[in-house]
Amino acid sequence: MKSVPQILALLLLAVFTTEAHACPTCKSALHDGLVVGYAISILFMMAMPFAIFAFWIVTIWRLRNQAISGENELVLEELAFENSAR
Repeated sequence: MKSVPQILALLLLAVFTTEAHACPTCKSALHDGLVVGYAISILFMMAMPFAIFAFWIVTIWRLRNQAISGENELVLEELAFENSAR
């Protein structure tokens, strides 16, 4: 069982704690209204890898569809040539 001083220390720590700030800039930003700017910039940086990945997926998908439609046109031309030759 924990000793009384340890329990008392934990209670005092829980009662008299204040907000912990990561850096002086963040602490002063609480009063300047820059916290929203920091949050938006972090979200922007987190979204960039997904946006880049989505761009490449869409590009590859479009090129694939163009290649498939081009192949279909070739097959149709060959069939039309064979039918006209008969």
